[in-house]
Amino acid sequence: MDPNKPTAKPSRPADWDLTIDDLMTEMHDGTRASIEQPYLDWAREYEISTIPAEYRFPKTGDLYESIMDQEINFMTAWAAPFTGGGKGTILKGERIWIPDQTEEKCIGTYPIDYARLEERMVHETDRLEEKYEAIVFSSLVTKGMSHFTFMLNLERGMQSFGLNQ
Repeated sequence: MDPNKPTAKPSRPADWDLTIDDLMTEMHDGTRASIEQPYLDWAREYEISTIPAEYRFPKTGDLYESIMDQEINFMTAWAAPFTGGGKGTILKGERIWIPDQTEEKCIGTYPIDYARLEERMVHETDRLEEKYEAIVFSSLVTKGMSHFTFMLNLERGMQSFGLNQ
């Protein structure tokens, strides 16, 4: 075990009020070079703390369809200790799904037509980088799900047809 590596995640400061979108804006403005841990965790925790109690939080397997063209922030995952990203547009009719939900409600959403959206949103030089891994829409859940229509839950739908046995 590396004695210089922290073993416990630092707690979010009580006055922390930055969202993932805020961190992305700072990165694009040049105030922040990258988004690293624990700042990403703190931003997710803060966003989740702002969700109203009556909100139907997306569940594993949920499928949603965009009801309008909408600009969103996205994050890019890398095989490195940082995150990049940018802004892109999800078009009316494009669908996203929720592949995994944790108890902490820290989830990512993924486009159904992943390759097409990734090509449209992530610059080719990034996509071709050896350490580039994926595009993730993480702030949609707390910021923009009101611009999506819930279609069905793929996991429950597959079970009802006996497709995931």
